Amino acid sequence: MGLEAGTKLCDLTQFYSPHGGGVKRYLLEKVAYIDRMGTDDHVVIIPGPRTECVRQGRSRIYTIRSPRSGYGARYRIMVNMGRIKDILMEEKPGLIELGDPYHVAWAALRYARQQHIPVIGFYHSNFPEAYVRTCTKFLGSFMARRAEAFAENYVRCLYNRMSRTLVPSPELRELLISWGVTNTVEVSLGVDAKTFCPEAGDRAGLCRKFNIDPNRCILLYVTRLSREKNVQTLLEAFKLLQTSTGGARLDIPPPPQTVAVGSRQNRAVVKDSPRIPSGYHLIIVGDGPLRGLVQETARETGALTWLHYIQDKNELAGLYASADLFVHPGVMETFGLAALESQACGTPVVGIRGSRLDRIIFSGFQYWARQNTPADLAFAIETICRRDLVQLGAEARAGVVEKFSWDSVFNHLFEIYRDTAPL
Repeated sequence: MGLEAGTKLCDLTQFYSPHGGGVKRYLLEKVAYIDRMGTDDHVVIIPGPRTECVRQGRSRIYTIRSPRSGYGARYRIMVNMGRIKDILMEEKPGLIELGDPYHVAWAALRYARQQHIPVIGFYHSNFPEAYVRTCTKFLGSFMARRAEAFAENYVRCLYNRMSRTLVPSPELRELLISWGVTNTVEVSLGVDAKTFCPEAGDRAGLCRKFNIDPNRCILLYVTRLSREKNVQTLLEAFKLLQTSTGGARLDIPPPPQTVAVGSRQNRAVVKDSPRIPSGYHLIIVGDGPLRGLVQETARETGALTWLHYIQDKNELAGLYASADLFVHPGVMETFGLAALESQACGTPVVGIRGSRLDRIIFSGFQYWARQNTPADLAFAIETICRRDLVQLGAEARAGVVEKFSWDSVFNHLFEIYRDTAPL
């Protein structure tokens, strides 16, 4: 399932961090797929702390020394356009896939037009939403509307210059079409269901490692610590859950009780009702501008464990599978790879309705928060934690295994590559 004979693929993006993220997972899984297929040459160009080239299977991964995008930021800005052009001239790819919408994309488009080769853009992150949200908060609705119009025009102008625009969800594709992008095609992301599986978990070991009361419900969050990820809503919701020993007590009705046959009095049969957790412990994996807020919440609650980064995907799978519930507060996601991986590990997901995650949640969606507020999210967490999380997780894994796998994703993607015409 490769490209045409002699065609070399180049992935070029600034949306890459060695500390994780969906783009990194996508690129590494593609590297592994190409190596398994054994038919294509592959070049990856990404920013990093130094300039170097590393061979990995059939792929050559070029890192260009680039400054960080801000203090403590995980991402870097590629400013050495000359080095990018040198790599492209040396490698002579037959197709370029762009993973970000900024100045690097324009430089690659100029090169591609000169060489008459196709360029595909993968719309990984719907960045205009973050800009509009920021303008609304600090500059008011008028400036937000101006920012929205500018962003839509920019996206339309950039991506219509490409041969194809890949999008990871039908909702995002419809949005881009409404903005006037005319070359969209949907490509889902996938999950390695052999690595991300329930058997990877060790809940008792996790509790010992981080000194967590095993009677508490272990919540997990894995992603970048930034405002567009809605981290602050998660932290406020978690603080609400800590307001009493048994959680937030947000007026949730108790689980239904069973009447014992032949008994003179009604009584609960405990084994027939899910266990109510005696509190919550939150594990956060990731870094970013809001790390200080996370550390402050950890000091305030005494029930938050912050892990800067987990590189090994087997270790990450173990964490997913050992947690009781994955909390995903984001409302601006383009796909939600972490939510997919968590479900593959048999750990259900709770979040806020109306995001583009809705279509990849295979169990427990009826318990999700209806509003993007800390109180609603805390209520949703308490509600779902009173259900059978093991059963919900098993249903979620079954849906992931049936519908998502990296091989099927890349088989589809490489068919698109072969059908893509040059600029």
